[in-house]
Amino acid sequence: MPDPQLGTPLGEVAENFPAPPQNLDQGSGDCTSTECGHTTCSQPPAGVEPHSTGLPPSPLDGCPTPISWQVVLREFREQIPLQTIENTSGPIHFRVWGNGPPLYFINGMGGTIDHFALLTYLLKSDFQCVIPEYPSVSTHGRRCFRLNASDLSDRVIALADHLGDRQFSLFATSLGSLVSWDLMARNQDRILQAVVAGGFAHRNLSLAERALIHVGKWLPIRLRSLP
Repeated sequence: MPDPQLGTPLGEVAENFPAPPQNLDQGSGDCTSTECGHTTCSQPPAGVEPHSTGLPPSPLDGCPTPISWQVVLREFREQIPLQTIENTSGPIHFRVWGNGPPLYFINGMGGTIDHFALLTYLLKSDFQCVIPEYPSVSTHGRRCFRLNASDLSDRVIALADHLGDRQFSLFATSLGSLVSWDLMARNQDRILQAVVAGGFAHRNLSLAERALIHVGKWLPIRLRSLP
C-alpha cells in the first residue's frame, strides 16, 4: 500500500511504464539489448546527430564562456593607462576605454575609476567610455573638502574640452547625480542625454551626523580601517 504522505512507491511507478521498444530502426548503428530491457547503440540511429539530446536547441547555445570580474579588472587596468591633465582645481585623473560616441561616467561618493570596469567592458564596443576620478586627499590635500558640485562639474567640462568632446552623454550614480544635474543645468547645449542611478537632490542630516562628518574629515584614518 502506498504511504499517503510519501505517495506511490517508486517500484510501482516503474512497473506502470511500458518497456522500451526492442526493434528500432537502427540504420547503420550497432545496437544491442541489455538484460534490463534497454537498448544501447555504439552509433546513433540514422538521422540522429551524435551527442544529440533530442531537445530543441537552447537559447544559450553558442554563448561565450563567462569571464570573471578579476580578469576584466586586470584588463581594464593594463590596457587603459591612467591619464592626467592639469586644472585650476587640481590634477584630473581619468581613463578612456572604447570607441564611439563619448559617454562620461560620474561616480558616487567614495567611488573610484575601477567601479565602472565591468560596465565599460560591456559598452566599449559602442561608446568611448570616459571615467574621471574624484579629487582625493592624496592628490588635492584638504582643499578637496571645499569643492562643491559645481566645481566637480567644471572639472568634467574641462576634461571634455581636453578630449575634444563638444557634446557627450552621462551615466551617474549616487553623489554623481548632483554633479550630472549641475552639468545639465549649466551646460544644456553640451549634454545629449543622461542616466542617473540612485540619485538624490538633498539629504536631511541630523546634528549628530553633521558633527561626525565634520570630525571625520580631519581624522588621519581611512574607511577601510573602520570595523
